[in-house]
Amino acid sequence: MIAQLDSRYVRTRPARALSRLVSYAFFEGRPLTTRGRWINPLLMPFARAIANRSKEGFVDRPVFILGSGRTGTTVLGKILSLHRSVGFLNEPKLMWHAAYPGEDLNGNYGEEPAQYRLDGADADEHVAACIKNLYSTYLSVTRNTRIVDKYPELVFRAAFVKQIFPDARFIVLTRNGYDTCRSVSAWSEAHKESHDDSNIDWWGRNNRKWIYLVDQLVSKDQVLRDSAGEIARFTDPVNMAAVEWMLSTKEGPTVAQEYRDSTIRLHYEELVSSPERVVPELLDFCDLRHDSVVVNYAANSLKEKPTGGAIQLHPLIDDYFCQVMAEAGYSTH
Repeated sequence: MIAQLDSRYVRTRPARALSRLVSYAFFEGRPLTTRGRWINPLLMPFARAIANRSKEGFVDRPVFILGSGRTGTTVLGKILSLHRSVGFLNEPKLMWHAAYPGEDLNGNYGEEPAQYRLDGADADEHVAACIKNLYSTYLSVTRNTRIVDKYPELVFRAAFVKQIFPDARFIVLTRNGYDTCRSVSAWSEAHKESHDDSNIDWWGRNNRKWIYLVDQLVSKDQVLRDSAGEIARFTDPVNMAAVEWMLSTKEGPTVAQEYRDSTIRLHYEELVSSPERVVPELLDFCDLRHDSVVVNYAANSLKEKPTGGAIQLHPLIDDYFCQVMAEAGYSTH
């Protein structure tokens, strides 16, 4: 589906579909695993020109959906994008790369070294002005007043985001780890590509993202660091996904504790099972006016699926995975 659009969405609010198409076509960019990457060399100069304009833009209370990939973050962003005030950006990494090239973990737009964690010190005045310019231009073009940016890896960059947008709101989404790992593995298999000099999948070009994950996060985790060398040699996509899920899921409570007044934590399963209650709560949290159309769309679109049950993991991570699952409120039986 182009821009995550389906027939129900288009019928519900056609104008919102146009906003999504503009977001997809001109602002979000095309990562390595998608078609149409020919457009990136056209979009990047456009983005950099906007980012570096002299007049700094204004952005009001942007909302960021954080967590781990394949946990329902896109679905949630799509639901919120039906609100008349919201412009939804689905992993607008081209925009972030134009403002801060060192954020590109997968190597979607360049080969510069990247950092998993970014803090307030990384968001200097120039970086802050660049992303504000891009966001404010996007809002002006799409005629929206509020941004919802779904970019799961920003869970490791909350301080960086807060330095740029002190009034930012965070929605931290969590999903059953077993289901997430299966979903990541299936997605990666479906989207992988091989070329003469590289392999591309969930982990970027030639495992770039995985290498950064191990070097920058696993090596500093109190439980995993002593096994970092062995974990670095993982090749099974389920075990690799399990490591990413654990580290991302553990980061959520840290963000919520640090920014408790501007963070809400949510289980994907709760969103799916009780959209009539959860979606209005999210709208209130985001300071968005109640919208029955958004709530009804969620209620009619979300379908509960039974969990697939436990998966077999490498002994190095199995016990830790079960611990993180329990801490996140999930059963491992």
